[in-house]
Amino acid sequence: MSLRDRLAAAEPNRRVKCFVCLLLADLSKDDRLALEEAINGNLQASVICRVLQSEGYSITPVSLRRHRRKECARDD
Repeated sequence: MSLRDRLAAAEPNRRVKCFVCLLLADLSKDDRLALEEAINGNLQASVICRVLQSEGYSITPVSLRRHRRKECARDD
């Protein structure tokens, strides 16, 4: 099979919904508002992630930055 054939037959990656979007939907109203404020504010992604990780959430600064730029897998 040629490279052309393999690329033509390749399946695109399935988009998994953004972890930040899922997290925001699952948080209490107060926590959701606080996280949205932090995301839209001046806190660095690494600082926000460190706090979220200390609360048991597995998130990376890359995911948060992608969400901030609206490049994540959103429904909207």
